[in-house]
This record gives sequence, C-alpha cells and structure tokens, in this order.
Amino acid sequence: MALALRAGLAIVALAGVAVRSTAGEIEVPVTANSDIRNLDAADQNPLGIDAVQSSSKGIWQLVVRASTSAETQSFKTYLQADLEGQASPDRPLDGAKLVLIGVRRDEATASRPVSLTLYGITDNDDEWTEGWITWNNAPKNDTESVEGVKAEGTVRLAEVQVEVMGEGEVVEFSGEELTKYLNWKAGALPDAYGTGPARVPEATFILVASPKSGTLRFYSRQHKAKDPAETSLLVPRLVVQQPAP
Repeated sequence: MALALRAGLAIVALAGVAVRSTAGEIEVPVTANSDIRNLDAADQNPLGIDAVQSSSKGIWQLVVRASTSAETQSFKTYLQADLEGQASPDRPLDGAKLVLIGVRRDEATASRPVSLTLYGITDNDDEWTEGWITWNNAPKNDTESVEGVKAEGTVRLAEVQVEVMGEGEVVEFSGEELTKYLNWKAGALPDAYGTGPARVPEATFILVASPKSGTLRFYSRQHKAKDPAETSLLVPRLVVQQPAP
C-alpha cells in the first residue's frame, strides 16, 4: 500500500518508501526508544507497563505530551542511535535528519501549533536502556518540568512546529546543530562541547512538547506492520549525509 506522508507542511506522496535517500545518505537504525511518564508512573518503565496491559497504548507507539487543563499526565520520548563508524575527523558528516512517523494527535482542543523540541546529551551522562528507563531516572530529564530537560549537559538540536497530525505524518528534525552533535558522537569533533570526546558512539535524543500540546503519537521501533514491507517505512530512523569519497 502506498503511503501519503507529510514532512512539515509539504505533503509527499510515496510508493514504497517513506523517505528517499540520496547519494551519500545512510540510514542509521534507532536501537532504543521509549517514552517516560510523570505522576503515578514516574517510577515505572513504560515499555514494561505497555507490554502486559492490554488497555495501554502498546509498545508500538511513542507518546509526547505536555499536560493540558483536561489531561495532567505528561510524556517525553527518548531515542538512541549508534554512530559507530559513520564519521571521522577527516570525513565529518555533511548533514543529518531524524525522522518520526506519526500515528495521530489526540486532543483537538489542545494548543495549535505545538512545538516539538529535540535535545541531545553533551556531557557523556547518557546511560539508559529501554527496559529500565523511567521519568525519575531518565538522563537529563527535568522531573519538575512537563516540557523541559536539564540545561547543563544538554543542547537543543532542532525544533518542529506541528499542526494537525494524522497517520503517516512525517516529522523530520534537521539542521547544523543536529549534524554537529552527531559528528561529536561519531568522533569527528573530539571536543565539540567542551566536555572532551564522546565516550560511546550511541547518540541519545530527548523529544519534548510545548505546554498544552495534547497527545502526539508516533510509531516506535517495536512496530510491526501487517505488511512486513511497510514496517521499515514507519519506524524511527536517523539518516546521515556522508561526504563524497
């Protein structure tokens, strides 16, 4: 089935792929992803909850939400991708984009548009796994803020404005700061943030929504489409632009 996907405000009709790669572009798989939740679920791992509770959203979705007057629980999303071997000091990346595919946006009365902001961790304090991450132990999560991360040791990588989001909507983050961060993680920029070289090549991304955003749902890396050929079109992915040989 061909998918109609939207990138920003531009609709792109696709048959067979969600994001076409050009020469020099390499897709880097997202190796871990999870959302985290405050309030009563602040010490619980969401993937564990969703794997056993049929009433939950299921592990195939990632949620980002800042609380509204009608809904007080907030969600932030963490993703990880391995940059091992993707760049070096003499061959840094030329560009990059993180691509998420939307399921839907729930509350029609929430503030519009919503700002989705992507952060990276710059001080090597970024250890986490899908199986144990929670609101209270997630690296750099500002547990007192429904929309923020700790300022120290993080960098704002990109921001996207989202209006209505339906199934198959493409939300794409890109820009110079994202490329710089990935070059640091890959070892191409040994001291990009004054914290020395990255100790591991796994890049951690934190995605948060602006206040009164309502619930935005994205496909997670655990999603399995009915047609196996469609699975790779929907899961999160990082696309990096390598320089010409």
